[in-house]
Amino acid sequence: MQKVIPTGNGQIAETKSAIKRGIEADSFAWLKDDCKNLVLSLSEK
Repeated sequence: MQKVIPTGNGQIAETKSAIKRGIEADSFAWLKDDCKNLVLSLSEK
C-alpha cells in the first residue's frame, strides 16, 4: 500500500485520475449499451 499524504496535491491528482479511469470505463460500457439500443430501435422502424 502506498502512503497517503493528505496535504499533497499528488494524492488528489491520483484519486482524480483513478475516478476518471473508472468513469471512462463505465461510460464505455454505457456507450456500448446505448449504441446497441440505438441500433435496435433504428432497425425496428
